[in-house]
Amino acid sequence: NLIGGIFFGITMAWLAKFSLEKSIKQIAIETPDDETILKVGAANHFRKKEGVGGKLVLTDRQLIFKPHKLNLQRHQTYFPLDQIEKLETSKSFYFLENGRTLELDNFESHKFIVENPSDWITHIKSQKISLSS
Repeated sequence: NLIGGIFFGITMAWLAKFSLEKSIKQIAIETPDDETILKVGAANHFRKKEGVGGKLVLTDRQLIFKPHKLNLQRHQTYFPLDQIEKLETSKSFYFLENGRTLELDNFESHKFIVENPSDWITHIKSQKISLSS
């Protein structure tokens, strides 16, 4: 039944989105009192070939990633904005342009899958300019 299949697909997509939003809200990221949170979103951080799901937060001084509880890797990572040398969009599965790669001043490279990667890059670059002014 075509209509039943379409309804089932839409329902499953809605449930997945609702579940993701709920799990992201439950991830608490503490920032120093003198920092301002500018942007928050769901992200996957690729480490050792594993996509670690969690929350990405941009403050006025740093980028913070914290995984949700279901991951094997439970790292919380901080990227001070003044250490980010290069930002660019990247592709996953060779055709989806939903990634963002950042390179640090120590030549470490980190890849994130985020919604609207260009928007994240714009916000990060804008804040880096504000910091250097």
